[in-house]
Amino acid sequence: MRRTRDAPANQEVGMRVVVVGASGNVGTAVLAALAVEPVVTSLVGVARRVPRAGGASTVDFPHDAASWVRLDVTAGGADDVVDRLAGVMAGADTVVHLVRTPRRRTSARDRRTGDVEAARRVFAAAGRAGVRHVVAASCTGAYAASGGDEPRVESWPVRGGDTSGSAPWARAENADGTSAATDRPMTATAEVERLLVRLSAEHPVVVTSVRSPIVLHRRGASQLVRDVVGRLPSVPLRKDGTVPVVLWPEGLRVQVVHADDLAQAYRRIVVQRQPGAFNIAASDVLDGQTFADVVSGGRLRPIPEQVARMSLSSAKALGVAPVDARWLDTLFDSPVLDTTLARAILHWAPQHDARSALEEIVAGIRDGAGAQTPPLLPLRPTD
Repeated sequence: MRRTRDAPANQEVGMRVVVVGASGNVGTAVLAALAVEPVVTSLVGVARRVPRAGGASTVDFPHDAASWVRLDVTAGGADDVVDRLAGVMAGADTVVHLVRTPRRRTSARDRRTGDVEAARRVFAAAGRAGVRHVVAASCTGAYAASGGDEPRVESWPVRGGDTSGSAPWARAENADGTSAATDRPMTATAEVERLLVRLSAEHPVVVTSVRSPIVLHRRGASQLVRDVVGRLPSVPLRKDGTVPVVLWPEGLRVQVVHADDLAQAYRRIVVQRQPGAFNIAASDVLDGQTFADVVSGGRLRPIPEQVARMSLSSAKALGVAPVDARWLDTLFDSPVLDTTLARAILHWAPQHDARSALEEIVAGIRDGAGAQTPPLLPLRPTD
């Protein structure tokens, strides 16, 4: 596929958009962005757990802007799910694929299998339904390790050994013209991207990959505690918003993006029907001191990476932390994202910096914030 960068935006009126995985943090933000977009006149949300405000029969904005289909895209037989999804997608201009297998009580292997199978089914249904544009969520974990802090553009190679099956926009070459090799196993996000490219080869459909780092929003605070932070480590934050000291792995830097900024990028991609891949992230990067300034009054204790890995593995084994050392490995491996392409092609720019997004999520953890949709429900007093 070739991106026509000088062409005017391909805007249309009366677009029907189906968002698969619409009830989570990113899905909620995407619905909010699309709900106020004049050219989008029909929104359908597909989710395993559809939103219900306080158990009532009505839902709040932005979930009330969509008609809902309850469907677990990874459960049951593939043919049945694809058939049903194709029916939901009939007449749709665009499908936005945001499905992620729940982290809690799910092994890493099951999450990988679930993520890839979900994408395979969604893409198959989109091809069968004749959808014109498929936009899929990806992340920094799709990329090969960078080995430094130099921002990487979308041509940095997708992770996973042989790059011959990677997207044309996701290849890097050595000085002699050969493909740049990667030295890490292929991640689920990289495999999903390859399925997306296969879809574009087999059907007349425009495909887009949206690569983002950690996504933060106040309403996602309770989900972050359940899925990443853990209940016990978050107790100090939930009391007064601070912890005694931050133990920070040496050399770690973390990129984030505010969910609303990410959603605006999705909106522009959908409306303009832009193909390819886009890096979407806040302009600044969080280091240990910045993190400590927000959550511990500046009190920071750097620790060796190996100590951090061992501590996280022990915490996972004890049931204290929902994530294990592989999550930390992903953070270390992930390159810093260069967002120049999104700024130039989409005319997009983040409205939140990384520090303000972190401050927002910390305040949300303290307040037990959430939203009236099952994945984002506020923490209960017993959590």
